[in-house]
Amino acid sequence: MQLFKHKPHCNCAIFGDGLYSPDQPTSLKESYHILRRLPNLRAIQALIFMTAAMVGIVLIGNLAALKIWSLAGWPVDGGFWIFPFSYIIGDLLMEIYGRKISDWVAWFSTGCCLGLVAILHLVGLLPRYPGADISAFVVTNAALGRIFTASVAGFLASQLLNNFIFEQVSQKHEQDSFWRRALISSALAHVADVLVFEPMAFLGMLSLGEFFKQAVLAYAMGVLVEFAMVALLTRWLAPKLVRKLDFQHGERISLRDTEETTLSPTNGAEP
Repeated sequence: MQLFKHKPHCNCAIFGDGLYSPDQPTSLKESYHILRRLPNLRAIQALIFMTAAMVGIVLIGNLAALKIWSLAGWPVDGGFWIFPFSYIIGDLLMEIYGRKISDWVAWFSTGCCLGLVAILHLVGLLPRYPGADISAFVVTNAALGRIFTASVAGFLASQLLNNFIFEQVSQKHEQDSFWRRALISSALAHVADVLVFEPMAFLGMLSLGEFFKQAVLAYAMGVLVEFAMVALLTRWLAPKLVRKLDFQHGERISLRDTEETTLSPTNGAEP
């Protein structure tokens, strides 16, 4: 069965319920294969919201990490309870949109943080107006140094590793529930965060004993906070969003099911 007989003069993509035709598929199977990867309007809106939320969490968490406070005598950065939210959003992105989109969101969020640093640095080079009080800007600009950069690097490394592990667990254990995939990937990804962030941020600034205490506590608290959030929130939120958005692992659920039925050999459809 030939659905498209002529090649288009230009590539085009219409999201939602329209057609996607970069190379104009020529068979029913190819058409379903492409169309089921196009999110509907709700899924696109949710992706925009999650991306904005991820950027906000990363910026807020990185700035909060500049504050080192004492927890029963243990040094803790102020962002330790904020960053678990980024893992929650990352896991939801993986469950709904798949690894490609999730990695893109992680890189985009990192780029926003680096863009903030670059813009404030360029603004700092502008000539000062005589008599203007710029003390607040000086303090803010000075804060975007070692700890902020380390926090951004730790976020990117942990998110990319989280997405990779989540995908591997999903492929090897398809019947596992979302919360199992989320907990396994997050527990391992937090290791990457600690290994990247802690040395870049605190090695040489804290004594060796305080450094190891900070690293161990940061990992333990981060994992515990996220485990609690998965148990109380995302273990039931993820399947609800999947059904509401009609999208899972980067595919339209309804079109995927329709394709399996339509192209079933019992229907005599084109293979």
